[in-house]
Amino acid sequence: MRDISRATCWLAMSVSLSACADISYRDPPEGPNTARVRFASDANLAAPLIVFDDASCESGGREWLRLQARPGLNVSSKRLGIPLWNYTDSAAKELVVRTDRDLYGVFSASGVNEPVCLTYFSAKFLPGGEYEVFFNHDWTADRCSVTVSIIRTHDEPHRYPIAIFRSTVEKPNVSAACMKSWEASRLPW
Repeated sequence: MRDISRATCWLAMSVSLSACADISYRDPPEGPNTARVRFASDANLAAPLIVFDDASCESGGREWLRLQARPGLNVSSKRLGIPLWNYTDSAAKELVVRTDRDLYGVFSASGVNEPVCLTYFSAKFLPGGEYEVFFNHDWTADRCSVTVSIIRTHDEPHRYPIAIFRSTVEKPNVSAACMKSWEASRLPW
């Protein structure tokens, strides 16, 4: 009986730890139809990114990664050398992303005993470009946002915002269809 309890305990721990993995997305080979994109966040607790195949959120719904400004469990570094890195390994990941389709995603975050804040965003990346998609979670004001920026290097590298998507806990910018798909596609916390 003791061995069964011990085995059950180890199984529960391994499932819990695997659910905290911070990257499930796999880069395509870099090529003429790819861009390098940094996904970053200042959320103190896990901020998963769910990506959909289209704006309707009716298909896809895959969790690509989880970000957290404070270091968390199972953290892996993922850097491609995009300029202006000023994050912990758990707060940002750099990925190779295909440019032959738009990216449709929902970032989410919540605090302890705080409601979840969701932000829908879309982005079109150009081949060979370097970008940053930054998720801001202001839990004191119950609002969040996603800023999509292109990173250009002239004399010095700079972020140039090209789109900002804003949301609040009370009024998320997420459609009912996206909300339903988001709820169905989340990995366990």
